[in-house]
Amino acid sequence: MLKEKQYTYSVMLDWSTDDCSDIEFMLFSTYKKALKHFKKLIKDECNPKTSWVGLQALNDNGEVNDGYELNCYLDNANDSDLCWNVQDKYDYNYHTFIYLTKKEIN
Repeated sequence: MLKEKQYTYSVMLDWSTDDCSDIEFMLFSTYKKALKHFKKLIKDECNPKTSWVGLQALNDNGEVNDGYELNCYLDNANDSDLCWNVQDKYDYNYHTFIYLTKKEIN
C-alpha cells in the first residue's frame, strides 16, 4: 500500500534595517493556514506604522518608490511556493523577504 505524501508549510520573514534585523520561521500543517499568515505578513509590511517598507519603499498607492524594488511570485495554484521581497537597490541593509515554502515530510 502506498503511503500518501505528507507536507509541512513554512513561512519565513527575513527583514533588516540599519539598526536591527531578524529572521522568523513559522510552521503550518496546512497550506491554507500558511497562506493566511503569508498574506498577513505582507499586509503588515505595507503598513507605514509597522514597517520600514510601508514608510519608505511604497507610496500612498502601494506602488514601489524609486530606489526600491519589489520581486514577488504570488500565484498559489497547486499550493506552490510563494515569495514577496522588497529591498533598497542601494543599501542591502534595508530588505524584507517573505517566503511560503512547501516541503514533503519523509
